Amino acid sequence: MNILMVGPKSDSKGGIATVIANFKEYYSGENQVSYLATWTEKHKFSTGIKAVLTLRKIIRKNKIDVVHFHVAQKSSFYRKALLAKLVPRRTKVIFHMHASQFDTFYKLAGKKAKKRFSENFLV
Repeated sequence: MNILMVGPKSDSKGGIATVIANFKEYYSGENQVSYLATWTEKHKFSTGIKAVLTLRKIIRKNKIDVVHFHVAQKSSFYRKALLAKLVPRRTKVIFHMHASQFDTFYKLAGKKAKKRFSENFLV
């Protein structure tokens, strides 16, 4: 199985970056894991744009079976939600929430955002 892990660059600060760094350092399973950074401390905007422009290419080139998104709240959620929409239907998606206060983020979201949450991410 080929997996694409999507989240902040592994040498960035924060919990999700640490999780990704640990996967990179210690994972040696039979599955092939590729990584796509969506955020860096120095190049926040351009890294996100590059991810949007390269996601489908990476999925096709590496014959990705599963895209594993590491997601926080606020802008992280919206960045990953946009990217998740670009994943081909034949490719499975894991939307891994790391946000400790996602419930508050959801409660404060507008009607349109809540509708998108329920249509796209609630099982």
